[in-house]
Amino acid sequence: MADAYSLMNQKLQHSLNENSNLEKTILELKADLKRHEREYNLAHKEVDDLRKQ
Repeated sequence: MADAYSLMNQKLQHSLNENSNLEKTILELKADLKRHEREYNLAHKEVDDLRKQ
């Protein structure tokens, strides 16, 4: 019985660790997306400014 609880605990810890890693990856991807959006908006503004000249 103790072995079953130990195995369940190991699986739970693995799942929690995997979930934490996925959440970290999501946060990194969201930050990367925001950075790319800022860069795109700046480039788009520069193109618009050049067209107006």
